[in-house]
Amino acid sequence: MDIGKLSLAAGLFLSALSVVLYVVSLKGSKGILIAARLCFGASALMSIAAFTRLMMLIVGHQFQYSYVWEYSSRNLSSPFIYAATWAGQQGSFLLWAVWTAIIGLLLIWKAGKWENRIMPIYATVMVFLFGILVWFSPFELIIRGSGATNWPANLPWPPPDGLGLNPSLQNYWMAIHPPTIFFGFASLAVPFAYAIAAMIWKEYESWSQRVMPYVLLTIATLGVGLFMGGYWAYETQGWHGFWAWDPVENASLFPWLGALALSHGLIVQRNRGGMGKTNLFLAIASWLLFIYGTYLTRSGVLASFSVHAFGMLDNKALQLLPAMLALYGIGGLGLLIYRWQSIPGKPVAEKFLSRDTAMALCVSLFIITALIVAVGTSWPLISQWGVLRNTALFSAKGSAVKPIFYNQVGAILLVPGLLVMGIVPFLLWGKTESEKFLWKVMFPWFAAIGVGFGIVWFVRAQNVGDFHPSTPPVLVVILGTLAAFAVFANVIVAVRLIIKSPVAIGGWLAHIGIGLLIIGTVLSNVYEKTEMRVVIEGESPIPTSFGYSLQYAGWTHDDIRGEPISAQWERFDHAVKLKLIPTGATGSTEDAQIGKVAVFKYWQQDSTMPEGGKMATMTWPYIHREPLRDFYLSAADEPKLLRVGATLRPGESSSIGDGLRMTGYTVKYKKFYREGEPGSSSTVMGAEMELKAPDGKTYPMRPGMRIGGPSGPVAVNEDIPGLHGAVLMQGAVDAATHQITVVFELPDAAAIWTVPVAVTNKPMINLVWLGVALMGLGTIISMARRAIEARPVKLVIEPVSIKKPVKLK
Repeated sequence: MDIGKLSLAAGLFLSALSVVLYVVSLKGSKGILIAARLCFGASALMSIAAFTRLMMLIVGHQFQYSYVWEYSSRNLSSPFIYAATWAGQQGSFLLWAVWTAIIGLLLIWKAGKWENRIMPIYATVMVFLFGILVWFSPFELIIRGSGATNWPANLPWPPPDGLGLNPSLQNYWMAIHPPTIFFGFASLAVPFAYAIAAMIWKEYESWSQRVMPYVLLTIATLGVGLFMGGYWAYETQGWHGFWAWDPVENASLFPWLGALALSHGLIVQRNRGGMGKTNLFLAIASWLLFIYGTYLTRSGVLASFSVHAFGMLDNKALQLLPAMLALYGIGGLGLLIYRWQSIPGKPVAEKFLSRDTAMALCVSLFIITALIVAVGTSWPLISQWGVLRNTALFSAKGSAVKPIFYNQVGAILLVPGLLVMGIVPFLLWGKTESEKFLWKVMFPWFAAIGVGFGIVWFVRAQNVGDFHPSTPPVLVVILGTLAAFAVFANVIVAVRLIIKSPVAIGGWLAHIGIGLLIIGTVLSNVYEKTEMRVVIEGESPIPTSFGYSLQYAGWTHDDIRGEPISAQWERFDHAVKLKLIPTGATGSTEDAQIGKVAVFKYWQQDSTMPEGGKMATMTWPYIHREPLRDFYLSAADEPKLLRVGATLRPGESSSIGDGLRMTGYTVKYKKFYREGEPGSSSTVMGAEMELKAPDGKTYPMRPGMRIGGPSGPVAVNEDIPGLHGAVLMQGAVDAATHQITVVFELPDAAAIWTVPVAVTNKPMINLVWLGVALMGLGTIISMARRAIEARPVKLVIEPVSIKKPVKLK
């Protein structure tokens, strides 16, 4: 048996034994407690050993192992050869087990008297994970033989190479994103274990201070991990976005929101003694939300609704996920209900104008948001029951929730959330004098109004021409102003604390980051604009509306026109080069920059049949960064060897050639046409044309341009079947003269490169990344502060020397 399998089997036995020994040690036996520690420590070593074994198999190109063959190849470079370890289902479960083991060792070190109370609960997570990995092992060998899914006997053995890591995952952000986010997932088990132990032993106060650093650790790692994934999507996927409300994104979001609610509830409990019941519930619910999200995205039930979700519904090992959900859900929530009356607590928010009220509202908003995202993510399952389907916000039965649902509901919840985040710095616990509060809040509020006027100017400047975003401008102004208010209010507190107590700055710094993040998200998403352009080799620069023109500048590697295009796209870094020329400059200006838009094909084999496969196209965008925006270029289609036709008006004829490397063809522009009402998203404007080939045959054509959509004009390609060619329009139809320029692909003629490009202007996108950085930094500072506060304090009583007797009166 493979040493990796042995490690997993041993880990399952040792982790289960540690649970038993920890339970027995509750009777007070020091020896059994030490044995329990050793068993858990040994199980942790087994998880690390199995993880190391899998990584070494991948680095050593042991393609006879199914997992290695499916997720790695010989051409993978560092660090991606190592990142392939967690690229698949089994590897990511193993990564989760490793982090759970390491955090468990930290718990043993720091838990003190709580050790044998929390570890029997915490160690059960290791039992489940080892159980899944023993059943669903990454160390299975490829089966050889005549079966439909077996490796054919006529192919080389062992396989000389593997399928390789998906090219879109070969990005440094994705190399570190899974380890970061799985660390946050693993740390979520700590507050759950403490909450269960607190209810069993009725320790309802001291658990909250001990668990706070772990909650903040979860918030920091999960939050940063979420936005690592968002930045990866922005930088590699070419759709000029960073968040798509995909089920896998959401499944990480709603446990993070639960942890945020818990952190604010713990602050209330520490300062006011309230929200004790709520915090116990949130510690349990956050962990259950994570398990539920893991089930949704890894069991295969949402595989058809997510580009990231795994399709493994028929794998029986993953049935342990609903078993975890049932055990922890019934046990945790059942115990909470049983103890509910005995859990002490103080009423929260006795006075309306107080920090108590603000924090209670904040926790409520987090809970509501997490619930909405969880229900929306689950909608493909809920809609199977016929509940609320076919409404304006929800898609049909068995379909995912539309993104507009999250955007609209999120905007509604942001308004009170941002208002609370802005007034909290000036509120006191218990009661706040209204007059003093108003004086304190006046400066950040008027500063925010100033920013609001700036946003109004920005919105008016953006809403020109045919650009009409679906989000009402008044909502943009309200959200931007309130977010600015939150930023200014928290900056005031942060500046004061830098002088008095820098270690207390963390929470306020995180709030500043959230405010900037919201401003950047709203402005960049609502007011991004996309234009479609076709850049043509040898032609003059193609202007855009965003301050740059584009001109073809060659390829990063040799351009061999005589070879198949697919042969030129074997390298991941093979990209077409585009010259970015500032408006008003010439093509030879020194101010011009070279952008590289990568488009290539790769052979993706079918994992069920080693000899089968299909061709897939991958793209990488080019992002030209400026302080207040990104100029974002992505491939709208594959670059093609096409031919350029003349610019014509209705009734004109022209021969196609004259330096355009084509001879023998003529084209006649017969008349202009328009289909659809002006302003409609389905309106098509174009030309009825006639192409005459060298052999005298004529071919009717109707190339056009679809206008009025959210992405601007889009070419409607027109095939020429009888000639095995095609024609598309270059730019929109001139409204006054109906003049057009057409691009042809015709046989038996020299060709030039035409590169369809989607050009996007992303205003204020850098506020998103700055906000994320500040939010992560602030959370880490808060975590360090709470960890220091959680240290046990030793009370030292110094003896007092009394030289003279004291007479008592």
